Amino acid sequence: LRTDEDFNMRTDEDHHVRECPLDPLPIGFVSQFGLDYMHLVCMGSMRRFLMYWKGPVGPLHVRLARKAVSDLSSRLILLAAYVPVDFARKPRTLDELARWKATEFRQFLLYSGVLVLDGILSEELYEHFLLLFVAIRILASEKLAVHYADYANELLIKFVTDTVVLYGKESLVYNVHNLLHLAADVKKIGVLDKFSAFIFENKLGQLKKLVRKPQQPIQQVLKRLNEQASFCFE
Repeated sequence: LRTDEDFNMRTDEDHHVRECPLDPLPIGFVSQFGLDYMHLVCMGSMRRFLMYWKGPVGPLHVRLARKAVSDLSSRLILLAAYVPVDFARKPRTLDELARWKATEFRQFLLYSGVLVLDGILSEELYEHFLLLFVAIRILASEKLAVHYADYANELLIKFVTDTVVLYGKESLVYNVHNLLHLAADVKKIGVLDKFSAFIFENKLGQLKKLVRKPQQPIQQVLKRLNEQASFCFE
């Protein structure tokens, strides 16, 4: 495992090709930079396995038949009528998988996937998905992470190990491997949403609405923000 001391001593010559401009800051450059689960888990791992099941990428032996893909999409659409406003988006079909946003992958992993995949995936693939589902639910919960972070870590270790068996060695990519470090980050920094990129994505969405024309976007954003700051609301 990499440590703050290794970073400070520049032990990895391939990585430390120049001086770090953040060096003066009194922080741990390994221990205090957590892995962002929006990209690592939602856009990375969850998206990858959905693509494996739907195709056309990934090993053929885990790919679902066309009818199974259609049934899975139908289940997702059926759920849409019951999804409360707490969720940013309604479920969409797998035909639109390439256009799914991070919040949709999060919703699938933490809420809808455990329902819609039952009976669609084979038993061993479904149980493999449950390892990730339970682990991330624990690490995303203020109450559960305090007591069960180590258990979540065990689940993630088994998930990564079984990924090689079920999907092949080629599936052990960066995003899948880094699941092994997620529980340690939660124990040091806090639950997943304490250091995820979701809050920044939300803010970017707000800033985007301030742009009215394609020219000089930064100037437009600054002007709108100054206008907002000049108003006093009682």
